Amino acid sequence: MTIATRVRSLGERECWSLLGGSEMGRLCYTEAAMPVVRAVPFEVAGAGIVVALRASTVRAGAFEKPTIVAFEAGEWARGRRRGWSVQVVGRALAVPGHPVTGLSWMDGEATVYVRVNADVLSGERVGPACDARTLPRPRGG
Repeated sequence: MTIATRVRSLGERECWSLLGGSEMGRLCYTEAAMPVVRAVPFEVAGAGIVVALRASTVRAGAFEKPTIVAFEAGEWARGRRRGWSVQVVGRALAVPGHPVTGLSWMDGEATVYVRVNADVLSGERVGPACDARTLPRPRGG
């Protein structure tokens, strides 16, 4: 039996709420003309997010000038066909003096903080079409 799936677009407020309750996401950018996707801890900061990149994974000067990036965070309830995804597209720039607020890497490696302005913000919830219950929210959300 095939279960029909429903996808519902999220409004800006719900996107920010879901991001605010999440801790990890994926930052997508280009390096030497090749796509790169990194799992990163992040926090919401005003009309954008700040991500923490391990210094050893980023070429020197990569975010010294505004760079267009994409970011995604979400959750998926495996086997239940439910979840959410929020995407941010915008200009990213290194934030050398970012105050450490628990957003660094646990292994103690040097961290590069990058702010991503949310020039485009969008999101979706996914769930069974016949299920009217609220889909999962992030931990702490």
